[in-house]
Amino acid sequence: MLLLIPALGCGPSPRFESLNLTQHEASDRTPTWSPDSTSIAFESDRDGNWEIYIIGAGGGEPRRVTENPAADRRPAWSPDGSRIAFQSDRDGSDDLWILDLDSGDLTQVTSDPSADQLPSWAPDGRDLLFVSDRDGNPDIYRIVLDGGGVSRLTTDPAADLWPRYSPDGSRIVFFSQRDGNDDIYVMNGDGSGQRNLTAHRSNDFVPTWAPDGERIVFASNRKDYRVQLYVLYDGGSTLGRLTRGKGRDTEPAGSSDGRQLAFTSNRDGQDEIYVLRFQEAVDD
Repeated sequence: MLLLIPALGCGPSPRFESLNLTQHEASDRTPTWSPDSTSIAFESDRDGNWEIYIIGAGGGEPRRVTENPAADRRPAWSPDGSRIAFQSDRDGSDDLWILDLDSGDLTQVTSDPSADQLPSWAPDGRDLLFVSDRDGNPDIYRIVLDGGGVSRLTTDPAADLWPRYSPDGSRIVFFSQRDGNDDIYVMNGDGSGQRNLTAHRSNDFVPTWAPDGERIVFASNRKDYRVQLYVLYDGGSTLGRLTRGKGRDTEPAGSSDGRQLAFTSNRDGQDEIYVLRFQEAVDD
């Protein structure tokens, strides 16, 4: 079956082949777009340890923006484009940090002996979602950046991971193993109304919202046990396949202009950052 879908934003766009942006023998992972859709931040161990880099959406030489013997990982670009949040163990355990891109100043956001990981910005830039095991198992938390404190949004005994706000901030998508395998869940911004969107025997994980707030892109091994990218829309009732590469396609991130999708793939032998513009979902 060939299922036509619109681009990530509004209106039609042509279909493009994916582009390998980084082309390096090291591991490049976890892309995040600048708000103007011109650049991508990512993590890489190309200089011996995990650091944060920025590359243009068309490729080129990446620019390193962190430099520390610790592991700086999981970048998230702020909605106003001025900052990048990331996790780092430079203070002994994984905590959340924010880098000011103009000044280079660093701000430590959390300081907890447990692991605080996977930061994600609210659309208004006032708070961060993150995952922490500070209460015994990985759950989703919110921290208000002006000193408003930390609140726990999920309390399930299973691991709840990879939270992402919808573009209007009213909902949060994440994946969880609470039903025995990885599935995509959505909840209201305050943590209420949690429900399973995929409920599939395969593993569905690392979700992200399309800019229209109506579609969710995620990775799954539901076809031939290969991890590829899929899109879920119509309230979860319709599924389209976005990639059919020879490797593992994961960690999708849509550009704010709705025309491009960045993701991590090892289709050329090593984890690299790829970009594609898409209009068509394909099924075998």
